[in-house]
Amino acid sequence: MLNDDIVRIIKKFNSKGIKPTAEDIHNALRVEGKKYLLTTVIQELKMMRMYGYVDREVKGGTARWFVRKK
Repeated sequence: MLNDDIVRIIKKFNSKGIKPTAEDIHNALRVEGKKYLLTTVIQELKMMRMYGYVDREVKGGTARWFVRKK
């Protein structure tokens, strides 16, 4: 599922101390051979944020995503 892949990629970035942008997540999915449109990734991130799985930090117009601690 796309949302499982997104959470896994965000956790991978966060473990290195980096908060990825939607484009970083999109590119990481492309490297894995999963071709999703950037708009699809953004839409999924918005849905996941609504349900409380992920959150974002906006700086200078760029949203950086991280997994919310339960």
